[in-house]
Amino acid sequence: MEANVLAIIQARMGSKRFPGKMMVKIAGEPILKLIFDRLKRAGEIDKIILATSVMKENDALEILADEESIECYRGSEDDVLDRFYQITKKKKDFKFVVRICGDNPLVDPLEVGKLVRFHLKGGYDYSFNHIPYKNNNYPDGVGAEILSKDKLEYIWEEAGQNHQREHCFDYVWDNLDQFNIGVLRADKPISRPDIKLDIDTIEDLAFVNSILCNLNYDKMVSLTTKEIIELHDRT
Repeated sequence: MEANVLAIIQARMGSKRFPGKMMVKIAGEPILKLIFDRLKRAGEIDKIILATSVMKENDALEILADEESIECYRGSEDDVLDRFYQITKKKKDFKFVVRICGDNPLVDPLEVGKLVRFHLKGGYDYSFNHIPYKNNNYPDGVGAEILSKDKLEYIWEEAGQNHQREHCFDYVWDNLDQFNIGVLRADKPISRPDIKLDIDTIEDLAFVNSILCNLNYDKMVSLTTKEIIELHDRT
């Protein structure tokens, strides 16, 4: 499927609730590296870029991205929407943008791939499976969001509130009537909206580590969401 899909990983070190979390290690490797390695397995993604800010504390993220052959763009600390827009201005060959949150070390390349195919087949303006919402029944933290480059440009032009700039697709959620929303629903074996796998706090990290504690890093890279749920239920 010739879609020219660009995945942008949004990450920074200056989290208020959990400073420096992107370089905290799981099984001996930084959370950000786990995201890189899992996302590289998504065949529907044509290119991955890390989007971080110009703050010096994020130098470590750029260094890691370089080591992992991931391109890095650095822009505004607070205007994350502008970070995404500036990347798409430089990457003119890509028609669709997938947003990956740096809080999601267990992002599933299979579920990201399903989202891309679902979005393209349905012709939606915006589609998602990164959070449990609108009865999609997804666990929190295994999916992504996707829209066309044209819709991203529209949002960039229209979004005027601070939260719409910092949380780059909030304009969509604030104006649902303006968009054709694609709600990808989880397959039955992974329909577990009760499970939260994103990492916002130290407690979230401890929870994820409790699920993965008996696995080596290579196994973590290849885990499916179904396997993660099975591990969760045995914990």
